[in-house]
Amino acid sequence: MPNPIRSGRIPVPVILKQFVYVASLLSLLAMTVPSVPAFGALVKIGGSGSALGTMRIMAEEYMKENGGTNVIVFPSLGSGGGIKAVLDGGIDIGLSVRHLDNEERARGGVEIEYGKTPFVLAVSPDNVVTGLTTKEIVDIYSGKLQIWPNGVFIRLIMRSEREKDTDMLKSISPEMKSAVESALSRKGMIYATTDQEAADKVAEISGVLSTSTLALIISEKRQIRPLAINGVKPSPEAISDESYPLFITSRFITRKEASPSTRKFIDFVYSDKGRSILLKNGYAVVERR
Repeated sequence: MPNPIRSGRIPVPVILKQFVYVASLLSLLAMTVPSVPAFGALVKIGGSGSALGTMRIMAEEYMKENGGTNVIVFPSLGSGGGIKAVLDGGIDIGLSVRHLDNEERARGGVEIEYGKTPFVLAVSPDNVVTGLTTKEIVDIYSGKLQIWPNGVFIRLIMRSEREKDTDMLKSISPEMKSAVESALSRKGMIYATTDQEAADKVAEISGVLSTSTLALIISEKRQIRPLAINGVKPSPEAISDESYPLFITSRFITRKEASPSTRKFIDFVYSDKGRSILLKNGYAVVERR
């Protein structure tokens, strides 16, 4: 049976959509200063979509303990957008799933790892599949396996070639790298610009398979389900004992001259309460260095 979903090299309109989205948010950051009391401190946070839900929970708990401080978590800017906003002075803390490059370090950027969350393949709750093998994942992305066991067509949600999700998929194996490149080269694929958009599509479209993170699914209470890979369920414990090999490392990005309020918020994340929040929301905590 022919596959009704054909995909392709990421279309120009999708690239433009992503660029315009991030550019608009960065412009908003430059123009908008939330109203806060004259005596209050303000910490502005933005960046990778996969980290936003947990940081919103963290911010709420922090503000309960630190009256007079406002912590604002902006919508998804992506890692690159968050880094740029920090270096341009638009926000105080960027959330990134990639390292700073040499130019960003030269401009005064500093990165601090705080957690690792499982990188997952996710489906809607009504999907009968609970897990996939590496071979099955390769076959799905190469187009050899096109139908779920219940007869529903498999529809892949793709991210751009520049996204961390795409790099993570390619890193699974040489065969998977070829399969992902094959999927990117086919026409008619469904693309998502942000982590949140990808999760939305999993819940909305029948038969969808998409990349995500355990942290996003838990922290945002998403009605989607992460799959086991080679029989291992994704969890912080499985990251720590190395039985689940795929994970995203989340980092804070600040300027060298970070404000006392910024440093105090980061200290809270590494406190017992902050570490508990990370663990409950799908992160294996990274020890502070």
